Amino acid sequence: MKTTFIYGLFCNDNPEEIRYIGKADNPKDRLIRHIREVKRNIKINKKLTHKENWIIKNNFNIGYSILEECDNNVWQDKEKYWISQHENLTNTSNGGIGGAGIIYTLTYEETKKWVKKNLNIKSKSDWYEKTKNNILPDNISRNPVEVYKNRGWVSWIDFLQTNNTYDNNVNYLSYDNSKLIVRGYNLNNIIDYKSQVKKGCIPDNIPNRPERYYKNRGWLGWGDFLGTNRVANQNKEFMTYDEFKETINSLNIKSGYEFNEKRKDIRKINEKIPSNPNIYYKNKGWTSWDSIFNRRS
Repeated sequence: MKTTFIYGLFCNDNPEEIRYIGKADNPKDRLIRHIREVKRNIKINKKLTHKENWIIKNNFNIGYSILEECDNNVWQDKEKYWISQHENLTNTSNGGIGGAGIIYTLTYEETKKWVKKNLNIKSKSDWYEKTKNNILPDNISRNPVEVYKNRGWVSWIDFLQTNNTYDNNVNYLSYDNSKLIVRGYNLNNIIDYKSQVKKGCIPDNIPNRPERYYKNRGWLGWGDFLGTNRVANQNKEFMTYDEFKETINSLNIKSGYEFNEKRKDIRKINEKIPSNPNIYYKNKGWTSWDSIFNRRS
């Protein structure tokens, strides 16, 4: 299963207040790029966004926290959820569309026509290779799946109009029958599955993208499909607030900022520690990081 991250940006002087929420496979690298993009836009005199003005106002003294690690196939819904849980954000959309809040007004069909007329692209990989150097106009997203997920998206074959066979025209096995066969391969994750697909080991009557084909046909996640039964983040049981407070102090953590920096290592020590305690314990005793360390706010 390929995972990604929903992250929040904050000023390092006030790490408890999230001011921007986004998605990134590498949040640390994305933080660096946020800062670089602002400096570049200042240099070329480009109109700045609310987020960029906020970054400038705080003298680029910003950090990030991981709100959730999730399956890359569901990040849009996760991003929308976290945006809905915060006030006073600098986001310019409700989330789930990519492009740092850019709103693409062209319809799916209009975008398809433009791509067909102006670009000679034959596949998904060809699309990302040819568009990585910003050859697209501002009203065409480099991530059409994210933009049109709930606005007409069918498939890459349909979007690029390559006239290949559609998933929906193939007589695939039912979800239950497919997973019975796939479980016999003893695969651990989505990467293993894709590897078997490339080797031609997956039968033709089982889709290469089962999460897409079975989405409304019984799909319960990669853990169920492969038989690994891994628990999704939202279903994990974390320690109580008092246990968290005691544990963090025993680890000699001195601030919320330090916790965010060492979060990955801390969770290796005890996976029942939530990644975002300020959110998880919001109505379960949480007041502030100062209360965790018995300091006055």
